[in-house]
Amino acid sequence: MAEIIQDMINADVIVMSTPVYFYSVSGQLKTLIDRTVARYTEIKNKEFYIIAAAAENSYSTFTRTVECIRGFIDCISGAKEKGVLTAGGVWKKGEINSTKYIQQAYDMGAAV
Repeated sequence: MAEIIQDMINADVIVMSTPVYFYSVSGQLKTLIDRTVARYTEIKNKEFYIIAAAAENSYSTFTRTVECIRGFIDCISGAKEKGVLTAGGVWKKGEINSTKYIQQAYDMGAAV
């Protein structure tokens, strides 16, 4: 975990990506966010992108998930949210590969 946090400190761009579990972020992403508490003030002036995928396809499915991530980003000095991609209607492994979301994620990354 310390290596990931150091990578965040050194990065110019950070992508926060998660499946939506019960209308929130995965336990793994929440653990990462919580573990940065000792060093989050060293993570400065970053561009952030948010990507979330869920089985449901309504905007409200993603509201709490995106807001949880934004809560973390709001604590980062000089942070700029650059893009949000919510991929709904994907449930099974590999299902997302036949959707528009793959191209949208690619385009978002190409704009960095």
